[in-house]
Amino acid sequence: MKNAIEIKNGFLLFIALGVYFLLMDALGFANNAILRTFNAVLILYFINRTISYKIENGSTGYFDTFFAALKTGALGVLLSMIGLVIFVQFKGGEIFLKQLSSSLYFGKDLGVIAYAAALFFEGIASVFIGVFLIMQYRGKQLFNPKLD
Repeated sequence: MKNAIEIKNGFLLFIALGVYFLLMDALGFANNAILRTFNAVLILYFINRTISYKIENGSTGYFDTFFAALKTGALGVLLSMIGLVIFVQFKGGEIFLKQLSSSLYFGKDLGVIAYAAALFFEGIASVFIGVFLIMQYRGKQLFNPKLD
């Protein structure tokens, strides 16, 4: 399957983000915006896994690797937003969302779907930035595999 690694790492990203946020909620840190931004590290990790896999398996195309990493991040973010909507509805819907969004810089009066959409676009933006930065860092390995 051509997109197997992207789907696998995207799904693993979704699982990692889900476990991370469920753990934060269980420990009572769900309202801490600083800890919530740590999810960028998880996103970068799984993007880098996809890029590393592509490099190790002979991919020499910059854009092929770039879009593979982009698909990984986008799938992880999309699945996470679907999971967020389900989680918020399970925890009480709009009432829980008001409590959750009180620590954010935006979206204090958004509904569940609008809140998830705003976070989706924020997540996609961070994926684009992360893929671009890692590809700039790892790009030399795509065109000259003998360099480390």
